[in-house]
This record gives sequence, C-alpha cells and structure tokens, in this order.
Amino acid sequence: MHGLSNDCWNRIGAAGDQSCPELRRHVHCRNCPVFANAAGQLLERDLPDGYAREWAGRLAEPVRSAAAADDSLTVFQVGAEWLALPSAVFREVAAVQTVRVIPHRSNAVLLGLVAVRGALHLCFSMAALLGLAPADTPPADAARSVIAPRHCLLDDRGQGWVFQADAVLGLRRFQAADLRPPPATVAHALPQFSRGLLDHAGHAVGVLDAELLFKALAGVKA
Repeated sequence: MHGLSNDCWNRIGAAGDQSCPELRRHVHCRNCPVFANAAGQLLERDLPDGYAREWAGRLAEPVRSAAAADDSLTVFQVGAEWLALPSAVFREVAAVQTVRVIPHRSNAVLLGLVAVRGALHLCFSMAALLGLAPADTPPADAARSVIAPRHCLLDDRGQGWVFQADAVLGLRRFQAADLRPPPATVAHALPQFSRGLLDHAGHAVGVLDAELLFKALAGVKA
C-alpha cells in the first residue's frame, strides 16, 4: 500500500507467509491493532500521484485462471471434526459470551442471541447444523491451537452469525487443486455443505461451502 511504512499483513500476515507470531492471538490481521491503525492512516491520506493510472493498468491485466487462484481458510474444530471456511467470511473471533434464548424461536440449531462488541447477532450450533458428533477427547495439536472455545462471528453480506468453535487452529493457504472429494462412506450431514477435504497438520479438514451454509441458516431463521 502506498504511504504505509509497515504493511506487515502483506508480508508476514494473512496475505503473506503467515509467520507473524500475533496471528495465533488475533487469528486474522483484521483483528490486530496494527492493521486498524494503518487503515486509519490510509483513509486520511491524500491520493498519491499516478493513482488512477496505476489502477487502470492493474484492471487491464488478464484475470488469473481458477486453477492458479489461491485463497485463505480459517481452520477450526467443532466436536470431533476439523473444519474450515474462507477467511473472508470471518469478521471476528472472540471469547465465548452468554447466549440469550429467543422465546418460541430458539431450537437445536438456532440457539439465540449473543453480543459481540455490544452488537447482537444470531447464534447457531455448527454441530447441530452439520449433524456432528461431540468430541471424545480435547482438541488435538494443542501446542499450535487456540484451545479455549471461541465464538466466531461470520459475515453473510451484512448479516452476522455466531457459532462456537471448540478450538481455532489458524490460517491455511490453498488452491482449488488441493481439494479432494470427501469419502462416500461419510454418514453425517457434512457432505451437503462440503467443497472437499484438505490435509492440514496431519488431519483431514472439511472445507465448507459458505454460500450453502448461509442458505441453510437463512432457512433456520425464517
């Protein structure tokens, strides 16, 4: 970014090689005060010379093919399953808050309302939605995990949805070619929402389709 002396998120953060030690605590750069401070500087700056010309050149570049494109996933654990969603839909990962039941509306999937930074959001059970069994043992790989349960706030085009993860395991870069189909023998509901499986830290991670997940949640809310 022009005019910023420390664009660490592009070098060692979520958009870089992900070596920043603060990622374990903040999970994503958007939760880090360094990123927030830089965003404020960016909004207040004057447009640099050649800004329009630079963007005209970028927009004229050919689009990368789907096979070459890569993306970032946030890996988490719910029950006995390792799962992932695109990092772009994660608005925040926060400490677990009290869930307030909605009279005559709360059920096994729609748990109620939860406050994140003073704003109320609908809270759902990822385990109930996907039909997952509870874990028999604590989350694995504790040395590299945020092993305390966390409330994860997802953004569905401005609609906030919160779910509780048993552990948030960090970021994983991937390409579409890395995905492999889930086994046909899987009995629970996960394949209905799955884009495929990825290998991460010696485990098979179910990559969820965010659009399908949000469509199912819209049906639960109706």
